[in-house]
Amino acid sequence: MKIEIGSTPEVDTNKSTTDEYKEVHRKVNRGRYNEAWAEDIRDEILVNYNIPSENVFIFPEVSGRKREIRVFTMLTNNISGERFYADGHTNHATLLDYIFEKFPNKIGIKDRTSLPDDFDENWKITKGFIDPYQDGFKNFPNVRASIVRLMEAKDQNGLSEKQVEELKKDPENGDIDLPNWFKSI
Repeated sequence: MKIEIGSTPEVDTNKSTTDEYKEVHRKVNRGRYNEAWAEDIRDEILVNYNIPSENVFIFPEVSGRKREIRVFTMLTNNISGERFYADGHTNHATLLDYIFEKFPNKIGIKDRTSLPDDFDENWKITKGFIDPYQDGFKNFPNVRASIVRLMEAKDQNGLSEKQVEELKKDPENGDIDLPNWFKSI
C-alpha cells in the first residue's frame, strides 16, 4: 500500500547522540545503489518544490568510503522564490558549496565563507535525505520509525484508519510504502 502525504516528512537528524543521526551519517565502502532510483526520487523532489532542471547539480559518484544515504541540499531565495538543488553521497555543506560555485551569477555568493550579513533574511537552506535503496528507509530503522511516528498522526497526514492500522502491524518490515525522502530539522 502506497501512502501519499500532504507535506514532506521532517526528521531530526542534527543531534549527534541520536540513532537517527548515526544512521544518516554512516559510511560504507560501496553501496548497492541504483542511480535510476535516485533519479526518480530526485524528480519527485524537483516537482514538489518546483525547481527547474537548470538549477540542479548532481554530485559525481566517488569511489571508496562514502556516506551510505544520499543527501540533498536546497537553497531558496526568500525574495524571488527561486530554488537551487544538489544531491549526492556526500555532506550537505559540500553540496551547498557546489550550489554557490555552479550558480554564482544567479546567487551572487562565492562560497560559505563569504556569506553576506543579510544571508539569513534573503536565503533559506533546506537539508534532506534520499533513501538509496528506495524501500522507505528499511535499511535505516530508526529513521523509518521516526517517519512511521509522523505518519501515524493521521489527523496531520490524512491517513485512513486502515492505513494507520497497517502501519502499526509491522512498521519496520510491513507492506506500507513510506516516502523515500525527508527533510532534516
